[in-house]
Formats: sequence, structure tokens, C-alpha cells
Amino acid sequence: DIPDYPHDAEGNKITLPVMTLSSDKKYHNGVYWSPVVIKTGEQVTFTNDFFDKNGYTKLHLLEYDFVLVQNGKEIHRSHGFSEAGTDVKYFVFQEAGSLTILFENMGADKNSYAEFNTIVYPGKSDIPVDAKISSDKIRPVIYQVVMFGIIGAAAALVGTMVFIMRRRK
Repeated sequence: DIPDYPHDAEGNKITLPVMTLSSDKKYHNGVYWSPVVIKTGEQVTFTNDFFDKNGYTKLHLLEYDFVLVQNGKEIHRSHGFSEAGTDVKYFVFQEAGSLTILFENMGADKNSYAEFNTIVYPGKSDIPVDAKISSDKIRPVIYQVVMFGIIGAAAALVGTMVFIMRRRK
């Protein structure tokens, strides 16, 4: 029997997002997965949230590793970072069984991790052609430098145009 509600690896009903403190008690972490009951062959979206230890302030650009362990075996690992406190990962499971979702190396600290769990059930056997699989992101600093460069160039151009037009009057 496949339940129609989110649950942990023991089958206990849970409310998403599931929240916990990191092992070092520096971060308050949460994860939400959709669909709420995970089946093989279906794309799953994991929305990962990162807060300060009190759970009030979202943490921007917190680095971490997103790890999926199924039936005791690591099946996926990708590097991530929170943008405005949130990161999104995708995965399509090929096998049913217990699933552990880990956030490791939070803040580049090998002793900082958070753990969540659920169950993957048998579903479709074919992986959708348009399924997204999470991969490492580019470094956030590179992205921000490029964005500031584009915005800065546009601002400089507008400023120059305003200066020239005022001088012509």
C-alpha cells in the first residue's frame, strides 16, 4: 500500500517542510519534496531551506552538499548554495526503498550536516525525457560578479547619456 501523504522512513505521517537543526546546531534546515509521495520514474523536486540557528533569518549563499542515500548506498551528490535562503534540487529515482536526504558540509564545515528520511515507492519504469537531474551550480561569486558587471555597465551608460544631454542644453 502506498500512502497518499508525506511520511518518514518508518511510515509515520509528517508535515512538509520537515525542519531540523544541523548536527553542530549552527543552522536550522528544512526540506520539502514534491510530489509528497515519491515514486520511481517520476521527477522529484527538493526545495531546501537554510536559516540561522533560531530559524528566523534565511541564510544567503550558504554552501552545502546535497546527498541522497537509498537503501544504504549513496546514489547522488551535488554541491549547492542557498540563494536568499533556498536551493532547489531535482532527481528521478530508479529504485524503490528507504531514502535518506542529507545536507552535508554546510558552511564548508565537514562536521555540519542535517538528515531527513522517507520512502521511495515503485512507480513508472520510464524516466521522463524532460526530467531534470541536479548538478553542481557555478560558484555564486562568479554569478554575482557577472550580474554586477551587467548592471554597472547599464548604469554607467545611462549616466553618461544623462550627462551628455544636460551638457547640450
